[in-house]
Amino acid sequence: MVTSTARRNLGRLMIGGTSVACFGLKAQTFPSKPLKIIVAFTAGTGSDLLARNFVPELSRYLSQQVIVENRPGAGGMIGTDAGARAAADGYTLTIASAGAMLITPAMNPATTPYRFEKDFVAIGGLARSAFALVTANSGDTPKSLSELAVRAKSMPNPVPFASPGSGTNTHLAGELMLKTAGIRGQHISYRGSAQALSDVVSGQVLFGFDTVGATLPLVKAGKLRAIAISAGSRLATLPEVPTMAESGLKDFTLAAWWGLFAPKGTPAENLSKVADALAKTLDDREVKRRFALQEVEPYPISGFDLTSLVQREEVQWSRIVQDLNMVQKS
Repeated sequence: MVTSTARRNLGRLMIGGTSVACFGLKAQTFPSKPLKIIVAFTAGTGSDLLARNFVPELSRYLSQQVIVENRPGAGGMIGTDAGARAAADGYTLTIASAGAMLITPAMNPATTPYRFEKDFVAIGGLARSAFALVTANSGDTPKSLSELAVRAKSMPNPVPFASPGSGTNTHLAGELMLKTAGIRGQHISYRGSAQALSDVVSGQVLFGFDTVGATLPLVKAGKLRAIAISAGSRLATLPEVPTMAESGLKDFTLAAWWGLFAPKGTPAENLSKVADALAKTLDDREVKRRFALQEVEPYPISGFDLTSLVQREEVQWSRIVQDLNMVQKS
């Protein structure tokens, strides 16, 4: 026979057990701990600035802290590989563009350890930006693309130019622009935009090719001169700078894009929560304001559409790499 005291104790145990079980379920609800976003380049690059301009709002919409972690090196390969090898739980995400995700594997097929189809799943688009061709803002540097072409063709050796890293979309876009303009260039690779643009400012290299967002602060400060942009029309922030098409390269338009990716195998419900928060983030008025100051536009395409974009551009960039004879032999 069960006494009243025993019944009360049993009730407490059952209630306590139920409470513990509920607490356990609550603790496992995603996200229950801070998330990390890997940026595969140094502080001050376009990817880094982009991340820091939207992460505060993403944290708010996820109701969880989101931390930016810079993992630079090898043209974005090191950080992107770290993202591919992270636990597939949604707590480690990677910002990537065509450079590290597509161009690096195309250029280095034997040494790049990751591939999009095998290692990643797309969450959604982040932003797009045009590229800018820049020189030092001094009296003896080219003031237009035509002047740059004349200067380069008069030199006995290929003219050196800077980019944030070998195999980045910035690097390949620069190479494609040079080929289209008939300019012989010698690529100088740096570990990020800050170092690359610093050497352009000092005159160590004649010109640089980078995203508008990365070059804009130095252009506005009077240290760099933007001589052409890859957008289809002039930009409101640089109205005096002509497009590549206006500068003589007919139909030459290129844009950099950034997307958010997770390791392959990440639970669909976790991806969905991040994607929903990302959509709200990119529609946030303050994020749009910050993006505009960086001269990038929100690119709120779905994970499905981003996957389609990556698959299309994988074919395009592979062909460009082969046409430029840039495939590295093992």
